Amino acid sequence: MNPNSNTMTTIENDSEKHEMTREHADKIRSAPPLNLTKKEAAVYLRITERHLENLVSRGRIPRAKLGRRVLFLREELDRRLRMSMLAAA
Repeated sequence: MNPNSNTMTTIENDSEKHEMTREHADKIRSAPPLNLTKKEAAVYLRITERHLENLVSRGRIPRAKLGRRVLFLREELDRRLRMSMLAAA
């Protein structure tokens, strides 16, 4: 096991910072398609949670609610990113 794998890191998204282990941040960015929490989705997209909430409220990014949990499908986030990149080109 890498001795530095559990060191804390700060992930910055626009003006918001998230403290987590470097190992956890790497897992969020490289894991296979799955459901992400709001915080994980914001880190994955490199935006703030507030910006993510705005995109959801405008219908730009879909989400699922399971009880009080809000989840985002990584495949859908990737698809939306590709669509926005194609529109910008």
